[in-house]
Amino acid sequence: MALRRLPRLAWLDSALPHPRRGRWSILAAGPRWTLSARGRRLRLASADGAGEFEGDPIAAAAALIEAGQRERAEAAARADPAARAPELPFAGGAIGYFGFELARHVERLPATTLDDVGAPDLAIGWYDAALVHDGREGRGWLCGTPGAVAALRGALRGATERPPPPVPPAWGRSGADAAPRLAPNLGREEYLARVEAARRYVAAGDIYQVNLSQRFRAPLPAAGGFGVYRRLRRASPAPFAAYLDAPGGVEVLSSSPERLLLADGDRLETRPIKGTRPRGRTAAGDARLAAELRASDKDAAEHVMIVDLERSDLGRIAEVGSVAVPEFARLESYAQVHHLASSVVARRRPGVGLAAILRAMLPGGSISGAPKIRALEIIDELEPTVRGVYTGAIGYVSAHGRCDLNVAIRTITVAGGCAYAHAGGAIVHDSDAEAEYRETLAKARGMARALGALLPGEERPARTAGASAPARAG
Repeated sequence: MALRRLPRLAWLDSALPHPRRGRWSILAAGPRWTLSARGRRLRLASADGAGEFEGDPIAAAAALIEAGQRERAEAAARADPAARAPELPFAGGAIGYFGFELARHVERLPATTLDDVGAPDLAIGWYDAALVHDGREGRGWLCGTPGAVAALRGALRGATERPPPPVPPAWGRSGADAAPRLAPNLGREEYLARVEAARRYVAAGDIYQVNLSQRFRAPLPAAGGFGVYRRLRRASPAPFAAYLDAPGGVEVLSSSPERLLLADGDRLETRPIKGTRPRGRTAAGDARLAAELRASDKDAAEHVMIVDLERSDLGRIAEVGSVAVPEFARLESYAQVHHLASSVVARRRPGVGLAAILRAMLPGGSISGAPKIRALEIIDELEPTVRGVYTGAIGYVSAHGRCDLNVAIRTITVAGGCAYAHAGGAIVHDSDAEAEYRETLAKARGMARALGALLPGEERPARTAGASAPARAG
């Protein structure tokens, strides 16, 4: 597809529109600069060249972004029309991801897990122009600086002169007959044993809960990363989906339903998800599973713990007394799973900058555990490989200040000709190891369909994206 050939394509894609959580989509290409990081080694690249330096990646990213925001504010003060887009969520700015491993730059944590993928811990670019689409109104705008808008308009015109091809099969004409099987980094028995190890930590009083994940690997299909993303958004549409062409030959494909942070002026919101059931094969079975989730004492207890943790995280950057929970344990249903979600809101404390916000919120409580620091230590002990992009955050920080980041779950990382996809769940004292294992497979199902792959233990051939179940709105 011609669109994929745009340099450093970034597509924040509300593939499942929602009036509040999936209204806007943003497409940009050709960033002025990109910043990537591996540990404390950072690489800054632009049209003028590239250079490497040592430093804290969170502080470096925040400093570059805030410098871009100041530049745009100065342009607005000079009455530059390109700087006036207050009604749009994005007016040019930074787009990219903040990986899970950045937690090591927030807290003193062990680092014993294997990194066999090599994706950057952080990858962002500054885009001077973007196409911003309003899914509710069905309208779009090109916004940003005049020269960058003109360049993007020309690039998009060239990329869309022909209608897009059909969503490609993952493995060419042979289809499901050629489907590989997702290879886990933990066998079933190993995963069950590590769930029991996590439960022992809960019983000993070390933690209340911990998120334990496993990683699946598959060869990259012939459809390529962008083709797989098109299949993913059909198989598992989500309000915070994304495709990123990142530095280092890495592509990121996400169908996340979860918002980590919205910062809009002084308003802060996080929307943690905790509690999952698979979708049913029949309407009656689906309703039964949704009712079971609503009635589950175990899932309710997990949810309360994580909401309390997110209240605490927001409280580190919020005005005293401003943290509130306007929505609690609301059922949200997606193509592959039902979830429980809450909204936690607050007012940002004056003087709190982007670096402080990122340090307070990364990584999200729903995908680490409670208490967070001890949970992160246990994750490092029990998971054999780094998470990378998974359970970090993907999104934007606009030139005019607004920030919106997802929790990078249901996310595939493409690197070195392979696709990597994690899935996990919260382990508490009452967890059943076999049920927790099945939950990871339910969460991985949409990604497996996008990759044209079989889940571990799955006997029937994987169908084409979207064929396994209707894409239900949630």
